[in-house]
Amino acid sequence: MSPKVKKTSEGDLIVMPLKEFEDLIEEASRRGAGKALKRVGLDDEQAGLDIRDLRDFLKALRIAKKDAFNVFVKWFVVGILTLITAGFISLMGNHLNIK
Repeated sequence: MSPKVKKTSEGDLIVMPLKEFEDLIEEASRRGAGKALKRVGLDDEQAGLDIRDLRDFLKALRIAKKDAFNVFVKWFVVGILTLITAGFISLMGNHLNIK
């Protein structure tokens, strides 16, 4: 232990300066983040490009989903209007003299 770190009389607590504690936590989080990135395969120089590509892909997927829904709604409305028009023509067919 460094001279600034002291064990308490109970033996289960350690007292250290705040700056040293913050440095310890920062180093631990840096190591943990590095291990997590390595585990998912994002620990090389291409990792930034991979993340950008994934973001672009997700953005394109969201746009495609939105557009697909809009197309579905348009076709549904056109189908309903076609059925209404066909029903109207079949009802009025006897009264119309189309030659």
